[in-house]
Amino acid sequence: MIDNNDINTISEVAYNVKGLLAGRTEKPCAVRIDIELSNGTSQTKFQILTHGNTIFNPLGAESYKITSRETSMKVVSEETFNHYLKFLRTKNNLHMTYANRSFING
Repeated sequence: MIDNNDINTISEVAYNVKGLLAGRTEKPCAVRIDIELSNGTSQTKFQILTHGNTIFNPLGAESYKITSRETSMKVVSEETFNHYLKFLRTKNNLHMTYANRSFING
């Protein structure tokens, strides 16, 4: 567990529905959070947008729900994050399948 007194800096990189850097007004679909700690170490957290308890698909039938109250960012593994980002960039459903499998497995 990280105590707020242990944190030096936090930097976030947000990605939009196309897998590109998100603008200030865009809702991010994925976020990478780098945390620098005062003891000289660092941690990286990965978050992706989910709807209900599944990964949000901006190309799917429910893409209009991106602003829904039921969407939220969830912490995921680096593997899930990378597959999801590849899906957003390439629109190749194979990467979404890999992301979903990794998300389910934890």
